[in-house]
Amino acid sequence: MRGSRLLTLRTSVLTLIFFLLATGCGNNLESAVATVGDETITVDDLRQEMIRQFRTEKGAASKSLEQREKVLENLIERRLKVAGARAEGYFDRPEFKEKEATLLADAMINRLYEVKILEEVVTEKVMRDFYEKQGTEVDAAHLLIKWTTDSAAVRQRAQEISREIKGGLAFELAAERYTEEPGGKERKGDLGWFSWGRMVKEFQDACWALKDGEISAPVETRFGVHIIHLRGRRTVEGRPEFDEEKENVKNMCRQAMSAEIMEAGNAYLDKLKKDLGFKVDAAQLPTLLSDIQANLKPELRLTDIFHVLSQGAWRGKALATWKGGQMDLDGLMKGQERNFRPASSLTTPKDLEDLITNTSIFPMLSERAKKDGMDDDKDVKERVTQQLEGAVVMAYERERIKGEIKIADEQIQTYFDGHPEEFMHPQMVKVQEIHVADKGLAEQLAQRARKGENFGALAKEYTERPDRKGTDGSLEPFQAGRYGKMGEAAFNLEVGKISDPVPVGRNWSVVKLNEKIAPAPKSFEESKTSIRIKMEREERTRRQEAWRKEIETKVPVKIFKEKLSTLFADVEQDIKEDELSDRTDPKTGQLKRKSNGEPIKPEDY
Repeated sequence: MRGSRLLTLRTSVLTLIFFLLATGCGNNLESAVATVGDETITVDDLRQEMIRQFRTEKGAASKSLEQREKVLENLIERRLKVAGARAEGYFDRPEFKEKEATLLADAMINRLYEVKILEEVVTEKVMRDFYEKQGTEVDAAHLLIKWTTDSAAVRQRAQEISREIKGGLAFELAAERYTEEPGGKERKGDLGWFSWGRMVKEFQDACWALKDGEISAPVETRFGVHIIHLRGRRTVEGRPEFDEEKENVKNMCRQAMSAEIMEAGNAYLDKLKKDLGFKVDAAQLPTLLSDIQANLKPELRLTDIFHVLSQGAWRGKALATWKGGQMDLDGLMKGQERNFRPASSLTTPKDLEDLITNTSIFPMLSERAKKDGMDDDKDVKERVTQQLEGAVVMAYERERIKGEIKIADEQIQTYFDGHPEEFMHPQMVKVQEIHVADKGLAEQLAQRARKGENFGALAKEYTERPDRKGTDGSLEPFQAGRYGKMGEAAFNLEVGKISDPVPVGRNWSVVKLNEKIAPAPKSFEESKTSIRIKMEREERTRRQEAWRKEIETKVPVKIFKEKLSTLFADVEQDIKEDELSDRTDPKTGQLKRKSNGEPIKPEDY
């Protein structure tokens, strides 16, 4: 035991040392894996990007130096494009200022939703409780009586079956006889082993409340009424610690508690509207609806109709008000960009009221989020920055680097004339095939064909390939690489010869080679499109390289490649530690040994 503790202490210290080496002890310059002008790409930036791409720390740590360098290069190129776009004033363009405002509003509302609703419902305590419950699996069976329009009759039927089971009817027999779950009768209600979070709330609450061997009273869910038999429970071995699983647990909780989250969200919105004194001017709605319907035309969207009406008597008129804001037709037009609704769907004043209310929610939430300081939230700022940079970089690439590429027909013709070897039809073969399931039959048919029987007649009688049944087995001419082993066999035959049976999946093919078609030049028209694509690709690459060369004269790049080898030193050390722990006897602290006395090595696992 002492040896085991000493081993753990030693490896923990090594892990810390490796981590400090990899992260540069917190110094910004020392932690840099690259610099792009005045900006630094840190070890942590690269780690997080690799974890995002390869899903887990272990998955990212397993990647080669070349793969790490490729991910770093993509980060560098993005920073260069951001720098280039900033230098050329892209971020000051009106459309991107407007985009930034929209992104900020969206991000603030999302953060408000996380803080005021998600984190209030899915608390740390809820997640830990969920995690603890996941430490146990249960083995259960059930029978289900589905809901019908007569819910009272369904409940009564479930009670009658419950009484039969209490009276001595075996549960498996009851499930086989009565359950309405698809496939349930055949399984006698068996559900097998499952963990917490796999079933709907009411069902799993009832399962976990039962004792081993116990049968529940009728349990109602949205599917119907269940009777549950808990047959056993067991502990789940080898689970990661809570902190490692926290994100997964959080997501599972949010999924399992979607109804509670929706209820909390609706309650929050109701309170918000009440606090702000939200009110729709219902008296105006019949007149507005009449004006909307008077302008209904197949070619006009609801946004177009709102625009027409906003130029006249409805201009600036408040349709709903709240403390510090109002909703008018201009606001409804903007709302349509987020939540499109066809004009024909507005048939009653209530439809119009719902549209106005739902559209007003966004500005009210935006104002509340700003009041609660969400615009200064670190996560919000990072999200807006990333999304805005993404939008700007796309425009910058399109306009500054890629642009429109025009390849003239004369250029294509010149390339075609100068590279005739690139534009050839490949050698092809024409064959007939007999395709059957039985190898012995395939051998007999090959022999019969070689003795002179008509191959086409044999194919017509025997072939089992669905699209060739009843034909002489002729296939369309094909080039090397098609039809796998059968195609390979065809190319190795002499014209007029017949192959031995060739395995094709679980079936067998016999082929006769009728013709070898020699390679032939393609026409200009056949080659034109592929040449254009090739030349456009080469021009894009040329422009990219020219841009990169130019931008690096203004924004110098420096890469610290030596940091790549220690990027995941801590994770790699943990992996080694886990392997060593698996190979160490916990009682003695010594390496486990094989039956022949040799120490167990990592490769033995």
